[in-house]
Amino acid sequence: MQVGAAITNVQLDGIDFICTGMGTNVEGYYGLFTSNLKSINGLTISNCSFQSSQTITNGINIIADAVGVIINNVVVTDCTFENIKRMAIEFQNHLDKVERLFNCTIKNCLFQNLGIGNDATNQMPVQHWGQAISISGRGRNHVVDNNIIDNPYSIAIEVTSGSPNSQITNKTFLNCIRLWTEESLTLSLISLAVVERQGVNSNCTVRFNKCTDSSPQTRVFFDQILNCDISDNTFPVASWVTIQRAQNNLIVRNTIISRGYYGILMDSNSNPAGLIINNLFEDNVISKNNAKPTDYYNTVRFVGGGVYNNLFSGGSLTCANPFGQMNGAARNYLQHTLLNGQETVNDPILNTFFIPNLINGIPDGFRPYKPNQTQPTIATDYAYGAQGKFSYILGCATSLTFNDGAFGDPLPGMAKQFYSRRQKYNPLYIQGAPSGFTKALSSSGSVPPGPNNLAYGTNSKYVYRFNVSDGNVPPFTDNPFGDPAPGTAKAGYYINAANIIS
Repeated sequence: MQVGAAITNVQLDGIDFICTGMGTNVEGYYGLFTSNLKSINGLTISNCSFQSSQTITNGINIIADAVGVIINNVVVTDCTFENIKRMAIEFQNHLDKVERLFNCTIKNCLFQNLGIGNDATNQMPVQHWGQAISISGRGRNHVVDNNIIDNPYSIAIEVTSGSPNSQITNKTFLNCIRLWTEESLTLSLISLAVVERQGVNSNCTVRFNKCTDSSPQTRVFFDQILNCDISDNTFPVASWVTIQRAQNNLIVRNTIISRGYYGILMDSNSNPAGLIINNLFEDNVISKNNAKPTDYYNTVRFVGGGVYNNLFSGGSLTCANPFGQMNGAARNYLQHTLLNGQETVNDPILNTFFIPNLINGIPDGFRPYKPNQTQPTIATDYAYGAQGKFSYILGCATSLTFNDGAFGDPLPGMAKQFYSRRQKYNPLYIQGAPSGFTKALSSSGSVPPGPNNLAYGTNSKYVYRFNVSDGNVPPFTDNPFGDPAPGTAKAGYYINAANIIS
């Protein structure tokens, strides 16, 4: 069945799409149901079945590779895809970097035996694709929920090239054992990534997915993810969970069982290279057997100078060499995590904040800074004050206004001066807030007995005051604290000064 013109609010229910022909492929569009370069605004396919064991074709193929084409509100629900020689479902937008795929929903479907070949080894000499679900190209707001995927080929689910606000939830993966053997590539259970057409997978959810069996080279792949929730999944991966270009994500309560290589690999140098920072891994259970050399393979490995300020809190890591950093990776921390059954007590606050000693009333390592001089473009620590009382803005690499409005007034009525130094240590921010600090209940400046270290700001932009004694805590407001993030709602945070050392 082929869509021949733009359609709106079409429903297909209870149809069997079965191809019994012996041809090499379905010419042109690769789909038992296909739409090529036609806009769709509302399409529901429900209670249908798709089979093509003899001809190389997709079950559903919807292509948006043309200017002006928009695919919106397509729902595939309660369908069965069995013995398909290519992909089961493909939504494609490969023309450029324009978003054309919106609100695609695939739920309550069964996928069995995908990408099946026509030779004795079940390889595919003509086409090499056997995904259950492929949403490939720029778009947003997709939902892939409560499906069973049995025996896919090469990739089970891929959502690629930037699909913000998408959900991959409640999947059951069975018999994921067939690799892309022609190219010796791993089989990915889930690939949430960005390739070629750029974009960011922001505010996505990957939850409650589980796999019962996987091939010797299976992995899970996350790339260009921002503010995502990856939690409560069970992945028995034989290769690793790969994380690239990832910032401010919650990765919580997952079970990862690796049968070799790594449990989680975070590499900022891999192609495409990029930062992996400010991610919280909480209460995950990650184990790896020792089939691979223990001096090289870790349960969790950080690679590259762009991997920093990541926190593992709680949970457990199990193998002979559970935690490794190399090629410049640093400032990644464990906190109350079991390493082979023994708890670590390595509070990252002890390592990530550097409170300078005062030498003759001036912060040690700082030099006088004139606001009218050229501001450094590298990360820089700034101090503002006098007579041993200072406000700090740490790790700033962007334009900064040098006045009481930005820094506050740590010493009212007295002459003050600005100081700077190259960034010493970077505060660890988790979900944009300083790790270890407690959010103040109000802006009044009411905090527990101290002395306390104080932070005021939002989204990794803060003004700090250290060792503030009881009775001298200012209200958490722009005046007197300063405004490190103009035009944005801010809050106050505190931590007892005894919990941070210089």
